[in-house]
Amino acid sequence: MRAAALMLVAALLLAGCAGTPGGVAPPRPVATPVPALGCGGGSADPAGAVPDGFIPRAAYLCDPHATQDDAEGTWSGTRLTRLEGDLAPVLAALAEPDEPHWPGPCPAIGFAGPLLWLGDGAGLFVRAAYPADGCGMPRTDAVFTALDALTVVDEHFEPDGLIDSAAARRDGCPSVPPVTVLLGHAADAPELPGAQALTMCRYRADPPTSDGPDASVSSPRYAGASVLSEKAVRTILESAASALPVTSACRESASALVALVPEDGMAVTVELDGCRRLLDRGHRAFIAPGAVLRALHG
Repeated sequence: MRAAALMLVAALLLAGCAGTPGGVAPPRPVATPVPALGCGGGSADPAGAVPDGFIPRAAYLCDPHATQDDAEGTWSGTRLTRLEGDLAPVLAALAEPDEPHWPGPCPAIGFAGPLLWLGDGAGLFVRAAYPADGCGMPRTDAVFTALDALTVVDEHFEPDGLIDSAAARRDGCPSVPPVTVLLGHAADAPELPGAQALTMCRYRADPPTSDGPDASVSSPRYAGASVLSEKAVRTILESAASALPVTSACRESASALVALVPEDGMAVTVELDGCRRLLDRGHRAFIAPGAVLRALHG
């Protein structure tokens, strides 16, 4: 569990801590019991001190950055673990006061550990706040020592997206196509693989859920692969060599894409619909020539 409480270094710069230096840290706000716990990275329920009179029956650890492997590959998602046993040591560790605010510089780091919830016998939950050090960072050692003594009685992983496709790996394809877009300039020519065998890796994405800039777009999913014929490779590379650069942004989402993967693995991506761009090996955007689109559709 301590390993799950990793701190991600966001920067090496130092930043001053807020608050009044020295003295006693103010008491933590009291957490509000809610009828359901939130297990996402952006949980709307603020963490706080366990309320007086709240008698927990179980502890819940939510890892919003979990992964899990199965036959399809590696999934990202959230993992919720329920623990039961003697919760008195957990409550004692959580009741430790925060350290006084440190008046000097503090490392600019962020906490990426699991969310800790406590549930009572009436179906209510509180999100517990870890004791903080003088820079406002959670002090988790005593809490996780107490949690380690509990028994795991249930664990549930909720997948969010496939981040490493086993089928794509077997076919020599990336799990998702390279889609970073850099606008080109008039003098640019696309950076393409040499005349060699190309594997056409296919991907599908669901259409946007709504119109406008806030429309939700699904990540492209791997949909199979095939090796292009020599004739198709020549047609694609010769036509793509004269592709014109894209010089303005396009926000039409593609539902069908292909990655053209040579032996060296540096792929070229082509959108078969939407903006119909060709993204070269330098991630620069070009207008996909009609001959390229016809060869890939065929």
